[in-house]
Amino acid sequence: MRAGVIQSVLCTVIFTLFGDRAVAAAAKPNVLFICVDDLKPLLGCYGDKRVQSPNIDRLAAGGLLFERAYCNQAVCGASRNALLTGVRSLLVS
Repeated sequence: MRAGVIQSVLCTVIFTLFGDRAVAAAAKPNVLFICVDDLKPLLGCYGDKRVQSPNIDRLAAGGLLFERAYCNQAVCGASRNALLTGVRSLLVS
């Protein structure tokens, strides 16, 4: 009888301390944002038949696929700089 009471109290304390964290973690969205320089849309998920990219295709099928991408400049240096710094190339002096 006493062991059952102790177990109940222990379980209640553990749930009280850690239960809210598990619920809060489950409520947050799971986000994976992939930034790639000079990749172009040459992947199977974008309809390219020559490229074999099964892992990224599977990831894209289960998530959100951006089909309209824009770059700051038509050269790779400025686009890479914007990706790494988070600043648009027009604002870098």
